[in-house]
Amino acid sequence: MTIEEKTPTGGVRTLSSSDAEGVNTPIRAPGGYANAAVLTLHDSTDFANEVQGIYVGGTGNLTVVMPDDSTVLISAIPVGTFLPIRCKRINTTDSTATLVVGFW
Repeated sequence: MTIEEKTPTGGVRTLSSSDAEGVNTPIRAPGGYANAAVLTLHDSTDFANEVQGIYVGGTGNLTVVMPDDSTVLISAIPVGTFLPIRCKRINTTDSTATLVVGFW
């Protein structure tokens, strides 16, 4: 999985997460969420509640808007991945992942 972060100042930072054998390292979901809902992706409308974790049921990419308004493109997300990140929106543009559920 590769993560490309676009900062509010226009900078870009690319990260890659893999184990020693080059296989994607699974991300485990922490417990304790009180709510969950299928997320509707939109390029300008924030979620009613800030999401604190994202489950991706169908492989693809997500363009995530963080609480500080920075945008992160998370690429090549495998099926069944849980991303323990906080965000206020997932943009439709460049997002191809499906079956996206938010937890808060």
